[in-house]
Amino acid sequence: KRNIFVSVSDYSIIKICLDKLKFFQFCKKNKIPTIKTLETINENKLKKYVIKERYGSSSKNIGINLTYKKSIKFLKHLDNPICQEYIKGKEISIDAYYNKQKSLIGMVMRERNLIKYGESKISSIFKNKIIESKIKRELIKFKFFGHINIQAFIIKNKVVFIEINPRF
Repeated sequence: KRNIFVSVSDYSIIKICLDKLKFFQFCKKNKIPTIKTLETINENKLKKYVIKERYGSSSKNIGINLTYKKSIKFLKHLDNPICQEYIKGKEISIDAYYNKQKSLIGMVMRERNLIKYGESKISSIFKNKIIESKIKRELIKFKFFGHINIQAFIIKNKVVFIEINPRF
């Protein structure tokens, strides 16, 4: 009635992004590079693990660079755990904004210089046109609206997505 709208992506996109397993499946289906994500732990699948909650964006309970045995113990502390492959690379965050037509207005890329318990404490802005164009190309497949925050790794000039939070 008052011509007010909420700057947020469609519910179908939010459901994908809030569920780390669905996010992995969506990325795999759309050929978007992402971290291997498993619903259950398997000793032979991965060398090292990241164990965290499947839903939401909280990083309170996260186990990073765990062996199989340590992962089994860590799983007991979570409600809905998922297992991801532990990889090394330059960890980055990207803040991006999409208009009502779902066109990208702009993005800012930040290197995550100091990370504690999965949260970035110190970051620095960087520019790289090659990385930026790769990110833009992959994000088109989501059809976002509003502000999003992306967590990713850069490994040998390749962008590997960890998760996307479709919110401020």
